[in-house]
Amino acid sequence: MGELLQRQFGSLRKSRKGLGVVELFKQLFCWFADGTSFHLTHFDELAGDPGYAALLETPVSKMASSHGVKLFFGAFTFV
Repeated sequence: MGELLQRQFGSLRKSRKGLGVVELFKQLFCWFADGTSFHLTHFDELAGDPGYAALLETPVSKMASSHGVKLFFGAFTFV
C-alpha cells in the first residue's frame, strides 16, 4: 500500500524535508480512526506522546505536527 500512496501522492511533497507521504498518511488514517479529536492541533499533543508513537511504530522524532499536516492538506488542489 505504501508504494501506491507514494506513486499517487508523492508529487505533493515539494522538498525532502519533513515527513514522507506514506508516514503522513499512516498517521492521518490512525488519527481519523481514533476519533478522539478532529482538531489539527491534536497532532501536537500526539507528537509528545511516546506511547502513541510506539503504537504507530514510529519514532517520536517522526511524529507529525499540526503545522506539517496543514502544509500537507494545503498541497491538495481541487481545481
